[in-house]
Amino acid sequence: PALLAIAPGDLVALDVLRVSGRRAQRWDLVVGACERLAELLKAPARVAASREEAGVVCVESLGDGARAERNLRAALQVQPERPVAYARLREVLEGRRDTAGLEALVASRIPHVEDAAERAGMHWEQARLRRALGLREGALVDEPCLPHPPQDPVPPRHRASQVQGRVEA
Repeated sequence: PALLAIAPGDLVALDVLRVSGRRAQRWDLVVGACERLAELLKAPARVAASREEAGVVCVESLGDGARAERNLRAALQVQPERPVAYARLREVLEGRRDTAGLEALVASRIPHVEDAAERAGMHWEQARLRRALGLREGALVDEPCLPHPPQDPVPPRHRASQVQGRVEA
């Protein structure tokens, strides 16, 4: 801290504070250094990494969900494809039982997922969350050509014929 009073914008001093804070398990110093680094850094990947580290430390070591959420959202705003920031923000929202926040998070993540199977799973998750919010009409509007849910081996049209066959039999 005394070092930062001399040079508050010194990136090296902030990084030294971040690393020494980790070694001393002074998590408040780690988070503060990461947040300040994110404000000063120019490279988007470094900014996102600093925000992500701050958010993860807030969740794991400080138990500060609100501060973690701010940092993790900031990381995802700069680099939406960051898997750790997404997973940790998801944990924060699930812990708070924030279905609307989860739906918004999943919706913002979908365009950045390249794998078709993962993207389809996320669309199904989004549909489940929308149904939980009472938004049944818009549950699958965004992706009309979705295959059946990954965990369901029977497509809906076959399931309907199976049910119909049992009723008629």
